[in-house]
Amino acid sequence: MHVFLPPLHRRGFRQRPPPFLKYLQSILRKYPDGGQILKELIQNADDAGATEVIFLCDERCYGTQSLAVEGLQRAQGPALVAYNDGLFSEADWDGIQSTGDSHKLRDPGTVGSFGLGFNSVYHLTDLPAVLSGPWLGVLDPQRAALADGGQQWHLEERAELADQFAPFWGALEVMGCGTGCPAAGRFPGTLFRFPLRHEPSGISDNLYSPERVRQLFLAFINDASICLLFLRHVRRLALKMVDGQGATTELLEITAAPRPLNGPGSVQDDVAAAVLATTACIKAVVAHGMATDGDTEREWLVVSAVPTEGAFPELAELAGALGSLPGMALAYPLRGGCAGHLCCFLPLPATEENTTGLPLHLNVPFHLTDDRRHVQWAEEDRGRDHAARWNQLLTEAVLPLAYRQAVVVAAAACPSDPYGTWPDPELSQHQQRYQSLAERICQQLWGMEALVPAGQPGTRRLRAMDAVFLPQNGAGEATLRVLEDALVQAGEPLATVPAHVRRALAAGGPAVKEATPAYMRKVLGRVGPAQYPADKRLLLEYVVGDKRYGELAGLELLPRADGGFVCFGGAGGTVYADSKAFPRILLPGLADSFLPEDLTPALLSHLQRIAEQGLFRNLVSLDPDVIKQNLKAALPADWFKGGSTHITWCLGGHPRQPPHQWLAAFWDFLQHHVRSLAPFEGHPLVPLAPLGKDARSLQLARLSPTPTLLFRSWEGRSLTEDESGILEALGCTVIQRWDQALWHRQLIDYVLAPTASNALRAFDHLGVAGVAARLRSLPPDRSRILCQFLSQAPASSLSDREAVVLGSLPIFQKIHSVSPPCPAGLVPAGSYQALERSTVPAVPEDLVLPEPVLRCRDEADRRLLLQTRDKLLGAAELALLAVRAVKEGVYAKRAPDTERLMLWVLRHGDTLFGHSKKLQTLCEELAFMDRDGTLVRAKELFDPQNTIFRALLGPRCFPPMAFRETAVLRSLCALGLKTSETAITPNHMLEAAQEVGRLQQARDAAGAMAKSQALIELCNWTPALGRFCQKKLQRLRELAWVPATDPTECQPNGPFFPPERLRSARYADLVGLAMPLTDAFQELVEEKLGLSRPPPPEKVLANLLLLAQGDQPKDIRTLMPKLHVIYQHMQQNRREFWVALSHAVLWTGNGFSVPAMAVLAYPDGLDLSCLVPRVPPELLPYRQLFLAWGVRDAVGEEELSQALCRLGKEIEGRAGGGTEAELRLTVAILECLKNRGHQGDRDLPVPVQAPGGSGFILRPASSALY
Repeated sequence: MHVFLPPLHRRGFRQRPPPFLKYLQSILRKYPDGGQILKELIQNADDAGATEVIFLCDERCYGTQSLAVEGLQRAQGPALVAYNDGLFSEADWDGIQSTGDSHKLRDPGTVGSFGLGFNSVYHLTDLPAVLSGPWLGVLDPQRAALADGGQQWHLEERAELADQFAPFWGALEVMGCGTGCPAAGRFPGTLFRFPLRHEPSGISDNLYSPERVRQLFLAFINDASICLLFLRHVRRLALKMVDGQGATTELLEITAAPRPLNGPGSVQDDVAAAVLATTACIKAVVAHGMATDGDTEREWLVVSAVPTEGAFPELAELAGALGSLPGMALAYPLRGGCAGHLCCFLPLPATEENTTGLPLHLNVPFHLTDDRRHVQWAEEDRGRDHAARWNQLLTEAVLPLAYRQAVVVAAAACPSDPYGTWPDPELSQHQQRYQSLAERICQQLWGMEALVPAGQPGTRRLRAMDAVFLPQNGAGEATLRVLEDALVQAGEPLATVPAHVRRALAAGGPAVKEATPAYMRKVLGRVGPAQYPADKRLLLEYVVGDKRYGELAGLELLPRADGGFVCFGGAGGTVYADSKAFPRILLPGLADSFLPEDLTPALLSHLQRIAEQGLFRNLVSLDPDVIKQNLKAALPADWFKGGSTHITWCLGGHPRQPPHQWLAAFWDFLQHHVRSLAPFEGHPLVPLAPLGKDARSLQLARLSPTPTLLFRSWEGRSLTEDESGILEALGCTVIQRWDQALWHRQLIDYVLAPTASNALRAFDHLGVAGVAARLRSLPPDRSRILCQFLSQAPASSLSDREAVVLGSLPIFQKIHSVSPPCPAGLVPAGSYQALERSTVPAVPEDLVLPEPVLRCRDEADRRLLLQTRDKLLGAAELALLAVRAVKEGVYAKRAPDTERLMLWVLRHGDTLFGHSKKLQTLCEELAFMDRDGTLVRAKELFDPQNTIFRALLGPRCFPPMAFRETAVLRSLCALGLKTSETAITPNHMLEAAQEVGRLQQARDAAGAMAKSQALIELCNWTPALGRFCQKKLQRLRELAWVPATDPTECQPNGPFFPPERLRSARYADLVGLAMPLTDAFQELVEEKLGLSRPPPPEKVLANLLLLAQGDQPKDIRTLMPKLHVIYQHMQQNRREFWVALSHAVLWTGNGFSVPAMAVLAYPDGLDLSCLVPRVPPELLPYRQLFLAWGVRDAVGEEELSQALCRLGKEIEGRAGGGTEAELRLTVAILECLKNRGHQGDRDLPVPVQAPGGSGFILRPASSALY
């Protein structure tokens, strides 16, 4: 049941538009006041195809008599006038009246929006007017003057409405665009006039004065220089003012003249070109007027980019939905820089949000916010906003690629500044959005060939991954210049880029290659010193910075004080590093061989550490050992010429002579740092007098291990004048005064204290014969004074040698004896001896010995004789006398007597040698055993009791049979008979090795093997090989003496091979089937004999081929380890195995194949093992070797076709056709060819039903029916 209610209970319900003024006020709130008003008018002019735009602030007032309506009087005052040479179309007339519904939204080729952006003029006016073509239109939204809200008048009414048209003619005259109405009755352009609001109205309370217009102009001037960069038509822009008296001011005039670049393809980036159509031009922007500092001209490179069709599908879809075009442009100043600004054909307001931090301006067709001040970015609360997504795609997808092209074009247009367009990521950190954009741009640039090679600007650009860069570790400018010179001269791909480019590369991709100290060392080692830069010190300071000093080897960077450089570790001369403890004055003649004194502290510290670590033989830290080794070279050469014991040191700055301070400094060094003076023996270091300040010369004596220098006074002991005179007469040097500052604990060993024993030592060092001769020439009383002085020595205080010297002095009185008589007189005591009655051992009766007897004249003689003999001769002394007689040739013609004498001494050697070391020493040097007619010493023969000796050596190397008694051999061993295997010489070993061959030829296998084993034992357990020179070692390698078997010979020549033909058994897997091996030697011996050398490549290849032969077992467990060893060796030494291209084989899992037939991998999902051999996965680590041999990386299309043909032939000869598995394989191959886009040909085999059977066969595609 329906209930009908009367109309009283119903009412209307609908949405109503807001009052127009309220709507207009809301637009003004969105569109800001300021310079943006002028930009809106410029955009509208550009959309209309205008080429010039002029703004005029007209402060004049015009007549009010002939107006269409009285209310238009308010429009006759000061106004902002805008002129462009474009014409209003009917659509424009309609659009300017349709607020909020712009007709331009339907035209993607336009920028502005009449009815939207144009309404921002209501910030300054209530009655906007426009003159274009035959019409003058005035809008009055308040309907204060025009009841319909606006009115148009035709130019035919200009006479009746003269005052109403007058402001327009006046403005055109000032702008230089004509005087009065156009003759054709049609204005060929567009002129806007906006009377300034001078009182609040229903539209706005915002009042505008001419001064505010001036401020509006000045605000706009900041962006005016870039306003013409991206407009399509406008090429001229002017700002003018005319005051109330008609005086005109030209504030600004800007013109833009584009000049297309020739052929953008010549500098086209391939990546960008794949998705963008780009053009480029140079725009010369010239500005002049009162608002500029004179005439200024600036050239801009403008690169425009439009996505190609299908490149960005989503962007194309959005373009259709939004009515926009995705073209964009980038402008880069060819001179000077710019703070990158965001533009939408005209610059957006200069806010932080619109500042990109990029070095160029971006013009992108963004969709803007309602106030047209900012880009409409995608936010979380905006959902799937098409405009925001459009802006996002332009920024993330298109703009980085367009930037690539801009970089390429800018680099070509500005070769002097190829990196001006590169972004600096640090400048875009203020906005996450621009930081992300900069990173995307940097990622694009990282892979480009955009880096200029240093020193080679005309060559191909480099990619970041291929270039090397200077360090950023704080190295100074001078160091960087040196590094750059070094890298350029070395031909390295150096890219010297500004810091912001390095930051861009860091943001865009992996870390780049930097010229680290290690990298520089490798470069310098490769190019050699001829290409080093001039400032080697700075270069050295850099390359040692990482303290990897060992890698300096071979670099000619080690500085010398003479200004030269030598190689680290080279043979070009030693360089010394001194220190405070060891100053360079210690080696005065080597001053040029030290490190320079003016090195930087840092470099000096590095070099001192290198020297201290002893890394290089030619950089030595000065220390006592170095000073010892080089002192002679550091002193004048004439100091060491001749046999003089004393030299003259010329002082006073004499050239090539040590300075005055040297002697004191050197003795200070000796005192504090040298324990023993022995290494300095032979050097003139002992002053014979104190060194005076004004001395012109000084006598220096040499430090001698056989000193003849004596102090006249030392520690309370002194020589008398007579004693000093006698010693000097006998050849000694007595130092009268000594500088106590020159001291060393061993000084007294080289300058002797004035004692009797030291005098005897000095006589010994001078030569006893010479002293004795001089002594005989002295008066007898002088000899008595010497005897008295020498007798002061305490009893038994003289050494044996001193006693011998004493006994050699002719100061003893000789008496007659039973030996042949001699004249009485002073003779040496050593000339006469006496024998004890009973001796142990007993002396044979047939031995004949002299019997000297000396007479003591007084107590001094007695004390002196007791110093040489504490008793008469015993057996040992007799033996000594006898052996001396043998040595002196007394028994030269009495061989039996010599043998009896020596056998007596040797049979009792334990006793006699124990009593007399002199006897033993004399016997050691005595040649008394006959070997093949030559007398030899005991030390020249070998102990016959040693089995290795007997195996290696011949009979002539052992003592005669008469001397082989056990006691005699024991004594001979004490005299030096060789008992240790270390006595074997290289010649002995070479003779033994040759003897192995001779014994083998004589069929004495046991003897040959014994010598061989003895040689092997000698090599393994003694340092015998270390004594071989290279030539003899090579000879040993060439002799056949090592037992081994050659696996390649069916009937080996013999069991012995030269080491040269052998290799260590460690190479069994590598060449065990191809050459003889041995495991008889220790590792160090193998290296010496060359057994550890890598086998010859041909043997390795032969071993591989033997493995591949059919008669070799194919047990995978044993085969694969050997193959790994062989292939790994071949890959590591690929250069030696190029020859293997025609002979090599490789394992394919179930057999061997030639490389040309195999591949590394099958297509995914395709098993071709029955058709094409494949390298097993476990052998893929050797892919480089296999590829070099001709193994293909993958199966090609042609080979797949051939595989089908081979399969077809196999099936053809088989009854019943192909199997199901073969069919699946065939289909898989065809599917693979299809996926690869293979077009094939008419002969490509395809599966068809086998005639009369259930299987299939393969037939050419041209013969198959589908």
